[in-house]
Amino acid sequence: MKMHDYKGWRIGIDVDSDPDGSPRTMATMFEPGTGPRDHTGVALGQTFKGSTAEEAEANAVVAAEEWIERQLPRKHRK
Repeated sequence: MKMHDYKGWRIGIDVDSDPDGSPRTMATMFEPGTGPRDHTGVALGQTFKGSTAEEAEANAVVAAEEWIERQLPRKHRK
């Protein structure tokens, strides 16, 4: 799992391939202060594709960052 940081959150990206060999990725977000070793995280529940593994990873990171942005107002209301 490749990790990315965004506004205190950790974004884990798993890269693999479709049966036809096309790269695909899945994103899991971890709240600030947690990570893959101590928390299961929240998966986006969809795969992201690209013509290269790097493009598929970038697509997943963008989607994860957008998901985090939607969560931030909810976290501040508590």
